Amino acid sequence: MQEITTLLRQEPLTENALLRLLEIRDEKDLELLFDTADRLTRRIFGRGVYLRGIIEISNICRRNCDYCGIRAATSGLIRYRMQPEAILQTVKTIRKAGIRTVVLQSGEDPWYTPELIENLIRAIKTKHRMAITLSLGEYPFAVYRRWREAGADRYLLKFESSDRDLYQKLHPDCDFDERWRCLRDIRRAGYQLGSGFMTGLPGQSTEMLVRDLLALAKLEPDMAGIGPFIPHPDTPLCNAAAGNPLQTLKVLALARLILKNTHLPTTTALETLEHDSRIRGLHAGANVIMPNFTPENFKRLYTIYPHKAGSDSSAESAMKTIKAQIRAAGKYIRKGYGHSLKEPAAKS
Repeated sequence: MQEITTLLRQEPLTENALLRLLEIRDEKDLELLFDTADRLTRRIFGRGVYLRGIIEISNICRRNCDYCGIRAATSGLIRYRMQPEAILQTVKTIRKAGIRTVVLQSGEDPWYTPELIENLIRAIKTKHRMAITLSLGEYPFAVYRRWREAGADRYLLKFESSDRDLYQKLHPDCDFDERWRCLRDIRRAGYQLGSGFMTGLPGQSTEMLVRDLLALAKLEPDMAGIGPFIPHPDTPLCNAAAGNPLQTLKVLALARLILKNTHLPTTTALETLEHDSRIRGLHAGANVIMPNFTPENFKRLYTIYPHKAGSDSSAESAMKTIKAQIRAAGKYIRKGYGHSLKEPAAKS
């Protein structure tokens, strides 16, 4: 344990230290790692947990990422897209639940034109005064700027892997450099930037995970999502092993130690692999949970991975579970927009 204590006192954590910490197995060493991350989280954010309501507005996507169940080539999937009126009604439900941030997430669906999304952003701001996170994929800088000027506060675009070869292998019709161009443009357009990566990807080594963490630190995101890979039966990676929940928790804890005041969610993917892992995530550096408010008839169709936690339950039931998990972790729901601590709060 003395070695781990010494490593955790390094500032900043070096590549070798990160590698060693990711390899720990001893229960006491793991407890020390998670406790260190939790103490830092409580020092910065207190015991409050921000909730951000997700609406999965479309499962139509023009991309063919090898791990994703809504990829364009997936056959037999019933496709849907929500109309603006239905989206606004769901935003109203989120607002009534006391949540001040809505996350609009979608496959890369060209039906949602820049003008349509702009009008939707303005309507949400006018009617509900919500903070808005967009997670809609890759676009030109002019589009990002247009949506930011319309009132969108945050943009979430994960880089998934910082290893060029692995990224290209998993994203056959995407471009590594284009993904990083988008991340720079999102920042340049004035958003609070969200990014992140997956753990346990086929072909991913521990050394790659360390480089992912260092790439994330260099990016200095306002929010970072880290979740495990889960194989989908209708994708090229159907026979691959799922990511390891414990490894994901270790990466999450190290992300907290590196990123300090970045918002970190405990992800639905982690909860899917291991029930009540939201609680473990809240003890390992997380301070955000993102409840899914997608209407039930659509929620079960947004199958980026199978058996997604909460996909068979109502938003009301899911909220009840999440509230219980937050209490079990010894924490509470924090009100407010939950804007970045890295810059002045954006207008919402």
